[in-house]
Amino acid sequence: MQKEIQWVISNITLQMNNSNYDVVHVRRGDKALDSKRWPNLDKDTRADALLKRLPELIQPGRFLYVSTDERSPGFFDPLKDKFNVRLLQDFKELWSPGSGWYQVYSDMLGKDVVFDSYMEAMVDYEVTRLAQKAIETFNDLTSDPRDGKQ
Repeated sequence: MQKEIQWVISNITLQMNNSNYDVVHVRRGDKALDSKRWPNLDKDTRADALLKRLPELIQPGRFLYVSTDERSPGFFDPLKDKFNVRLLQDFKELWSPGSGWYQVYSDMLGKDVVFDSYMEAMVDYEVTRLAQKAIETFNDLTSDPRDGKQ
């Protein structure tokens, strides 16, 4: 199974200027909703705030892979004004039914397969690890502590 996931990762990175890309990890989800523990996270990770902050950290015009738990379609679209933005879902043709990945897995398992959240996390991790530069939510984008303890 690892070999097939690596194929997905390789194809994603190659489609981003032959692996010459940067990553921003934007943690939102449940933490952005908990303003008691993370009072700044929601506003610091909104697209308008990222559009102001990221050009200080990443050269505009570069491929920017956004690793995120944000599920709102179009949430990061404003970043496209400055960066060549890609999200994991932009590459779903790599694992959709009819793809080579899907065919290999379904043949191997003898049933239909789902590209689940575990596989998404593995791909996001590796795409981030292979980036030229990685910007982190809690180290670079917000003053809120990772663990929510003030």
